Parts: sequence; structure tokens; C-alpha cells
Amino acid sequence: MFNKEIILACFLFCAPFHCLAEKISVAFGNTLAPWVMSESQSGILLDIVKQALEPLGYKVKPYYYPYARRINAFRQKEVDVVCDINLANIKHLSLRGHFSGEIYQYENYFYALSRNKFQFSSMDDLVGSSIVAWQGAMYSLDDKYEKMATANPFYMEIHNQKSQVKLLFNGRVDVIQLDKNIFEYYRLQIAKDGYINVNQGVDKFAFLTPNPGGFMFHSQKVRDDFLTQVNKMIESGQMHRIFQQYGGSYQ
Repeated sequence: MFNKEIILACFLFCAPFHCLAEKISVAFGNTLAPWVMSESQSGILLDIVKQALEPLGYKVKPYYYPYARRINAFRQKEVDVVCDINLANIKHLSLRGHFSGEIYQYENYFYALSRNKFQFSSMDDLVGSSIVAWQGAMYSLDDKYEKMATANPFYMEIHNQKSQVKLLFNGRVDVIQLDKNIFEYYRLQIAKDGYINVNQGVDKFAFLTPNPGGFMFHSQKVRDDFLTQVNKMIESGQMHRIFQQYGGSYQ
């Protein structure tokens, strides 16, 4: 009996740290490169969460969902954390949890092919044009955007943002709305595929203010630990290095 107790104690003492780490499940949208890239288990948002929590002993487990589905996963407590949350969708979707506040931001633009010679001077001018936006945009952006989208019978949202860019360059839609980093990333990827001409001129319309994003946690303690680390990452320049790795910059 004595020997068994010694063996058990040694096993527990020597067990790898990762076996004892608290697992934190995080819901991400599954097509949000370079912010999230499920195929390579990488991306700006995944790196932020991992580099903030894993040094504290947490083990981050990512789960990838169609963009709108991630909210239901959090509500049903399938995951501990959900990304891409801001005050607008907290209010609209009546989300409950512990919000990190704004950690990053998207710079969203409306893109149109130059050959169409659109002369949009305000968001109201977009009503009547076919628009494809990312899933959840209507309730994540400002009231003017929601008003325009609601009034436009040709407005739609899809979760696959690579498809947005393809639709634009194939001439199947007048306008797409998405973050500039996502647009440039997929433009490059589609060029590599070689099937669609992405060298066509593009006009960019800046009718939107930057769209902030953060994380919602079920646990207040994990949220507080996360914020402590994020502040350290910002001060040390680590946050900037994460963005720089994917061709962006932290603002």
C-alpha cells in the first residue's frame, strides 16, 4: 500500500502541466482570415487569446462556427468564450456575460468595381444597389447602416467572406462590405487560385467608422485574467507583433 501511495504521489507531481491546465473553449467564426484561419489553427484573434491565457496555465480550445452560430454556442454554454462582440450586438442580442471591452477593431469599407462608375456620396445612396455583407453586420454596425440594410431589398449577408470577394470580381454583385484586411487577404488568395481576375480597378467608400471587437466570457475571473495579460501585451509591443505577423498593425 505504501509503495502504491508513493507511486501515485510521484505520478501526480510529475504529470505534465498541460494535463492539469483549465481548458477554455472559445467560439470563433470559421471564415475570417486573417483574423481567424481554422485550417491552419492560426490568425490574429486566436493568437491574442492563446498568448494572453496560456501563460497563466489555461489551455485554449478553439471551436469554429458559421459566424452567426457562434452566438448560439455561447448562449447554450457550449463554449466558455465568444469572439467579435461589441456593445451594439450585446444590446441587440441581449447577451449576458463578462465583456472584455474593445480589444481590436475592424475597418469596414464598401467596395465596388471601378468600371461601374458608382458615385455614392453617402450610405443612403446604396439603397437600390445589390450588396453582400458579412453575417451579422446589420446588428453589429451603427444605426445608419441598419436603416440602409433594412430599406434595401437587394441587401444580403453571408458567412463566407472569400465568396464575397469572388462575387464582386465576377460582377455578380454591385457592392460588398467588409474589413480591409479581410478584403486584401482574400484578393491575394483568389489571385493565387488563378480563376478570377482580381486586378480590376476597385473603388472604396468609407461610410463606416471602425467597428470595435472584443470577447465575452462566462467566467468573470477568466475575463479579468485575460484583460490583465492583454494590457501587458499592449505595453510590451507583443500585440503589435501579432498583427504585424499577418500584415497588419495594432491600433
